[in-house]
Amino acid sequence: MSCSSFTAIRKGVMATIVVVCFLLLTNPANTNAAMDGALVKTAQSSSVYYLWGGKRYAFPNEKIFFSWYPDFSSVTIVSSTELSGAVLSANVPYKPGRRLIKITSSPTVYAVGGCAVLHPLGSESVAQDLFGVEWNTLVDDLPDSFFSNYTVGAPIQTPSDFIPDAATQRIIDAFCATQKIPDLGVNASLHGKRFFEDSIYWNQDISQSPVDPDSSALIAKIGMNDPINLLGASLLKQGKRTGIGYVVVGASQPFVPVTNNLYKVLNDFTSAPVPPNVPIEDANTDRHAIVFDRDNEKLYEFWKMTTTDGGQHWTAGTNVLWVTTAYVDRPDAIGSADAAGLPILPGLVRYDEVVEQKAINHALRFLIRDTSAYYVYPATKGERHSSAPDPYDPALPPMGMRVRLKATVDISSQPQEIQIVLTALKKYGMILADHTDGLDWSLIATKDERWDATVISTISQSGISGKDFEVVQMGPRKTYGTPPE
Repeated sequence: MSCSSFTAIRKGVMATIVVVCFLLLTNPANTNAAMDGALVKTAQSSSVYYLWGGKRYAFPNEKIFFSWYPDFSSVTIVSSTELSGAVLSANVPYKPGRRLIKITSSPTVYAVGGCAVLHPLGSESVAQDLFGVEWNTLVDDLPDSFFSNYTVGAPIQTPSDFIPDAATQRIIDAFCATQKIPDLGVNASLHGKRFFEDSIYWNQDISQSPVDPDSSALIAKIGMNDPINLLGASLLKQGKRTGIGYVVVGASQPFVPVTNNLYKVLNDFTSAPVPPNVPIEDANTDRHAIVFDRDNEKLYEFWKMTTTDGGQHWTAGTNVLWVTTAYVDRPDAIGSADAAGLPILPGLVRYDEVVEQKAINHALRFLIRDTSAYYVYPATKGERHSSAPDPYDPALPPMGMRVRLKATVDISSQPQEIQIVLTALKKYGMILADHTDGLDWSLIATKDERWDATVISTISQSGISGKDFEVVQMGPRKTYGTPPE
């Protein structure tokens, strides 16, 4: 079957539109790339499909279809057997910048940005500047059931806050947020990918969760007046960006030996798909390294990573594997490449989320100086660090403690990038994951040269400090090691 054998249909036959994207309908083993991008339907149904990469993506309604196409003239007919070879995937979002949308249960009007991110319009004057005096004629009501196809980003307070993604010319390119197919390479765009299931702690909305009874005392232990910091995006050492980098690889990346030379209980594997150019954290720190295999959904994280032969063989203090489709806790009292026994990459402040997607939809990780031997879920281990006067002091914050920015804190005057981070801290919070010899209240960004340090570094001058946070109610505390008598 080839695309040339399709029979064209005429405009006007379609009531409900469904779009499918796939490489070959009848036999995936014999890929026909010429079919990518075709619009098809069966003779028995009014539903229309878009073909690409072996999957199908559904248009929820005709309005969304017409944001991409002027009419149905390019739709062609295939058999039901051929169509059934495509795997049903996500719904197609509106084309960026074409329409405004709102849901029936809320008056908020959104502009559609790239990667299916919705940006609330801050005022009518902003709407007029961006979409003209008749902007209200561009507003489509979207059923509440389709709202989950999108993520909500930063509000548009001035026209310069919104630049539609003009590069999104193909439907498949709009799936960076809904499909979350990462690019390949060092610090490659993950297109807003959120790791693990929606139900796990990283991805839970805790904005309405109860406050822990010890919240005030725990916040005071860290520092009521100490500012929040974002390390990595703004700090330079010897002209190089700090932070923790990562590399995205595919299934074809060769495995190389990785020898664990320190903690044998943290040795999940003896070889991994580590490329020679994997970014290594600053040599004077923990030398974390992260490899994400996007095709197999496996996350390889390392601590104290080194090589002496250009990457043919690696040595690390911990070799930890996470399967990112199904979260599994580390064993009790066993850590990971992070002190608290948590994965690192899901909690970093990433460039693709802040700058490209303009939304962070998960919790972040943070560091303090005086860590404790105690821990609470989701942590599986405490950190008895020598800097703490008494690591068994029960008043010290336990690893795994989750804090959130108070809902009453006004962030409207902050730069857009800072608002995105602070908005995530209100909804998802941040989790105590490791010790630092530097500043308390430290978030960690990806090691990425694209960060604008002049903007992102302003978070420490934002006026946001310890007093603006509260501890989310914790579960029972456990102790790593035996307290001295």
